[in-house]
Amino acid sequence: MNIRDPKVRAYIYGIVLAAIPLLQFFRLVPGEAVPLIVNVVTAVLGVGAAGLALPNTPTTQTDGKHEL
Repeated sequence: MNIRDPKVRAYIYGIVLAAIPLLQFFRLVPGEAVPLIVNVVTAVLGVGAAGLALPNTPTTQTDGKHEL
């Protein structure tokens, strides 16, 4: 499983967001913890997206402008 693949991240988001109401229903997670869980999952999965920027950002400049 490659976390840099947008389809994989979307699948994980779907699983987590579907599991949260179930965990609340069975009283395994308190309601005030839901935003924290979503923030942690977003931060962890966001690392994959941020990691894509570095290899795809040009490092050389010509005439003061980035090459496209």
